[in-house]
Order: sequence, then C-alpha cells, then structure tokens
Amino acid sequence: MLQGDKVLKSVFIIFFQGDQLKTRVKKICEGFRATLYPCPETPADRREMAMGVMTRIEDLNTVSTIGLRYLYFLTLRYWRGAIDENVPPAPPPLTIPNLMVKLG
Repeated sequence: MLQGDKVLKSVFIIFFQGDQLKTRVKKICEGFRATLYPCPETPADRREMAMGVMTRIEDLNTVSTIGLRYLYFLTLRYWRGAIDENVPPAPPPLTIPNLMVKLG
C-alpha cells in the first residue's frame, strides 16, 4: 500500500446490555481486528465527543491543505529556479488559530 491509497473500511454499531454480552462482543471484534471506540452514556456527552472529533478532523484537513499547497509552491519554485534565478524565497511559516505549522 502506498501513501495516499484509499483504504476501504466497514463501520458497524452494536448495542447490547450486560457484561456477558460485552465480553462476547469484544472477543468477536478482536477476532476481526476491529477497533472499539467508547460511547458516552448521556446524549450531552455523545454530542460533546462528536464535536471534538469534528474539530480534530477540521484541523487535520486544514493542516493537510496547507501542507499540500506549500509542497506545490516548493515544487514550482524548484522547477522555475532551475530556469530562472530570480524566483522569490519560500513564504514564512503559516499560522492557524491555536496551531502553528512550519513546513519545509
């Protein structure tokens, strides 16, 4: 598998009550190498957890986009630099609210 290749995954939710069923479900999931995630008990806690996950995904997408743009700039600069000596220098590190990213 190469970096950037898509990986197909399946997602499923199992609802159960009791420790015996919990043990059985865990064993089955381990057999399939499934990743188990905790599920908060109250709707408010579930909502808070979902918001945290969405925030992390947005941050990762932002950093990924900035990184790709910077790599594109560097590649373009490299190829232009091979032809033209008057290529501008690389931009300064990019600042994202609550997150500092320096690429290169």
